Amino acid sequence: MISKNVQFLLFLLLYSFILPTISSAQREHVLRDSLPLAAMDTLQAKEMLALGKNQLQQGDFAGAEQSFAEARGKISASLGEFHPLFAEALYLMGRLKMHLGDFPTAAELHNKALSIRLSLLGEQHSSVAFSLADLGILAIYQGDFDLAVKRFKSALDIHNRQAVKDHRAIASVYNGLGGVYSYTAKYDSAEAYYIKGYELLVPILGEQHQEVAVFINNIGFCKDKKGYYREAVNYYTQGLNIRKSIFGSNHPEVALSYNSLGAVMIATGDYSKAMSYHENALQIRISVFGENHPEVANSYNNLGIIYNFLGDQENAQQLFEKALEINQQIYGPTHYLIASMKNNLGMVYEDIEQFSKAIEYYDQGLKIQQASLGEINLEVRNSHYNLGNVYFKLKDYDNAFQQHQAALQISRELFGDQHPSIGESLRNLALIVWKQGRPEEAITYFEASLKAFNYKENGTLEEVNSLWQTVGTLGEIAQFTFMQHRYQPKVDLLYQSYIDHQRWLAAMLAQQQDQTAELKAIFDQINATVFETALLTNQLLYEQTDSVRYAYESFDLSERSKSLLLYKAMQEADALYFADIPDSLLKKEYDLRMDMTYLEKQRQAQLMGGRSETDTTVLAIRAELFHLQQVYDQLKSRFEKDYSNYYRLKYELATVSVTEIQRDLLQPGQALVEYFLGDSTLFIFLVKPQDYQVIEVAVDPQLSEWVETLRQNIRQPYPYSLAAYSEAAYRLYDILLAPIAEQLSDRLIIIPDGILNYLPFDALLTREPKNPYRPETYDYVMRNYQISYSYSATLLREMIQKQHRRIPERQILAMAPYADLDSIATSSFHQGDWWDTKNRGEILKGLPATTIELDSIQNIYSTDALYGAAATKKRFWDLAYNYRVLHLATHGKADPRVGDYSYLAFAPLSDSLDNELLYVRDLYNLPLNADMVVLSACETGMGELQRGEGMVSMARAFAYAGAKSMVTTLWPVNDRSMQELMVAFYQNLKKGKTKEEALQSAKMEYLVKHPGTAAHPSFWAGVIVIGDTQGF
Repeated sequence: MISKNVQFLLFLLLYSFILPTISSAQREHVLRDSLPLAAMDTLQAKEMLALGKNQLQQGDFAGAEQSFAEARGKISASLGEFHPLFAEALYLMGRLKMHLGDFPTAAELHNKALSIRLSLLGEQHSSVAFSLADLGILAIYQGDFDLAVKRFKSALDIHNRQAVKDHRAIASVYNGLGGVYSYTAKYDSAEAYYIKGYELLVPILGEQHQEVAVFINNIGFCKDKKGYYREAVNYYTQGLNIRKSIFGSNHPEVALSYNSLGAVMIATGDYSKAMSYHENALQIRISVFGENHPEVANSYNNLGIIYNFLGDQENAQQLFEKALEINQQIYGPTHYLIASMKNNLGMVYEDIEQFSKAIEYYDQGLKIQQASLGEINLEVRNSHYNLGNVYFKLKDYDNAFQQHQAALQISRELFGDQHPSIGESLRNLALIVWKQGRPEEAITYFEASLKAFNYKENGTLEEVNSLWQTVGTLGEIAQFTFMQHRYQPKVDLLYQSYIDHQRWLAAMLAQQQDQTAELKAIFDQINATVFETALLTNQLLYEQTDSVRYAYESFDLSERSKSLLLYKAMQEADALYFADIPDSLLKKEYDLRMDMTYLEKQRQAQLMGGRSETDTTVLAIRAELFHLQQVYDQLKSRFEKDYSNYYRLKYELATVSVTEIQRDLLQPGQALVEYFLGDSTLFIFLVKPQDYQVIEVAVDPQLSEWVETLRQNIRQPYPYSLAAYSEAAYRLYDILLAPIAEQLSDRLIIIPDGILNYLPFDALLTREPKNPYRPETYDYVMRNYQISYSYSATLLREMIQKQHRRIPERQILAMAPYADLDSIATSSFHQGDWWDTKNRGEILKGLPATTIELDSIQNIYSTDALYGAAATKKRFWDLAYNYRVLHLATHGKADPRVGDYSYLAFAPLSDSLDNELLYVRDLYNLPLNADMVVLSACETGMGELQRGEGMVSMARAFAYAGAKSMVTTLWPVNDRSMQELMVAFYQNLKKGKTKEEALQSAKMEYLVKHPGTAAHPSFWAGVIVIGDTQGF
């Protein structure tokens, strides 16, 4: 558990306290004691104080400092320094210094102001109350909460004694007391004070006032900390809207609201939105305060938390260290705010497995917190929790139990029996005692954990206080029950494992409804092991009961583990066009997507150019993106509300069943083979029109090694690579296809999983070759089977049954941008958007064989062909929607780090803004009506391999854009061999063959024509067909 938003309440307090007007007693004192010659200076000083207060409220701190300094000088000259008006100037300057993070100076100024006010105006004057209240805020900064309460209560007593009560001043003191109780984690007491302040202000100020917004935000903070996240978001959003209507977009109070929303998004696991909120807060704070300010440090800290959760420890560490450096300069090394930075750095070291360093930082933070905050505090609890996690990873279960038990006791003191922090502590205690061989205690802790999350067997998932943590606990319970059955094979334990996995599945599917890509990537890693134990449970039940229900459910589980994001994206894209949404709104939606894509590419360009995520230029781009994303989200919400068909089409995400595959998708002589690759078990699902089998195979320890060996050697068209390739190809066949070889049909649809996505199955070998140097004689799988691929069976259904948005009028658009070009260094392209500095020297060679390729296709089918300089990205963008087939014979590049930035290269233009590179991200905005896209280019089937999603590649992006099938490549293929394969492929299609048969025949013909090393699979095996394989 990372400490987050420790500084947050300090800023809420600072902005919530009203600035008093000059009292009547002060005015009388001025009138009585002012000399006529000084009257003008006094009047001007008062005007300067009023101006400075307005500047302070608007966030113009430089202007406020100048106004206060000028007023102070005039007052000193005309009235002297022992005067109420001079005390007012000191007080306001102290308030300014608090905003600027200069707390020692602020304390000095406030104490001087208080001393003058006490001497001249007496202990019961309202101005004394204002001074005491601000000194209460400073006491919180200093970590002296008892002193803070004493000062706030003294201020409240003075305000209540006034003949005419100042309700705004009283409300601000309520806010201060709420802040103290929030810092000491007494959230019910804090919320009660915030509600009192809110109820006091609304009758006199109305709902739409900046001071009311403070209390709305603070009530949201309490809801947040108590785990009521939906309510917290509602309060935070209400406060944000009020602040933006008053201050505009670039104000510290708006940044506070962004900070609040970012914090709750972290708590709910929506890191993409959290990142946007915190980056916007940071941009505002840097523009207002400069770099060295505690609010800027707070933003750095929050962004570090997000990067750490996303697995980017390097960026996280840099941000935490920046935050620590700023805060140490302001607060010194032993302030309790420093402890949270120590904790966060400890988390980084824990995640990179430097456990001794992590413990060192956690211990340092804990000692500071205990000295400053006492034992019963949420930050202290988090430190115990973090230490428990490290000791668990070190298998020091006794210390781990002790630390998590301490964390649990603190959480119960703070929150009672139900809260996410209680649930996660109980879950960890369950895992510890399970490791210690105490399963009965583990069950007790697990059940208590679910109660703490407010999970009820017959309740709704909307009632739980943390869905993602509930999903995690249900998954742990399911795995625990399955392992208990492994140790004690009892039927009742097996059935309980089934029930537990079904509970987990229901919660996991609910969580996935609004899950972001970033969060899904994290949970796919976690859920993979639960999917595996769920499949193992079903397989055992099938074997023991002979009920096919469990076998069919196993296939559904496998499908739910694959390519959900692509499925959701394709459904949403179709929903837009088939839900009767007016064209004007569709255009608005499209324009917003295009604008966001452009800005995202600009942001990526800056990052690849060496700027950091927190660079002001990058933050400015992110701010624009953030604004557009909010507008886009509001438009989507309108679609869901006003167009019922859109909502239905978007959220109908039913997976395809085995029966549906057999009835609707498979043709005679065709079989579907789907893989699920777990840590210890490989499941092979074989679906034929009249048959269905589930085969369980133990994972070969060398599977990953064989896959990598094949990948490295099949790409090298040299004799020396053949021996290693052929051995790996045979070994992989033995693992993946041999167990089902006798049941296979002639036509196979392969749905790979995990690292199996890297494999060209038709290049596997059914037996080891007698002569490894004659690859044309190898017993390739291709000789026996026609093979196509899909991302999942569900997506295969979507691609086969896809309705195009319009019927294309033209047949084939073929483009060969490098047909008549010499080699071009990408460094010669326009540099504005050339991002990856490592690739700037990359050579895009001329591809003369693509001229023959396009000429030949024109002789087979009606084709509009564009060569060389005519084959631009713009021409493709303008024309592509109107063709049944798109054939792109060009360079392609997979980016395994960021799949969205894999690209296809079009004809380079000297004035191009994006180097004529068509990125995956661009394709998300291109609606196609193509039955087939042929990517006769390098490695367009490769990209970023994501657990649960497969290969995020250029080919996959074309599926999203609307293509029903793709012919693509797994590695860079020689343009001459590609030309031969493609010409033969189209000739075979012309003969009425299906796409997979046409490609198989083309490859077989290639082997006949090219004996010896020229038949190396590097030249032909990388070409595959994905999706609907019906003939053209």
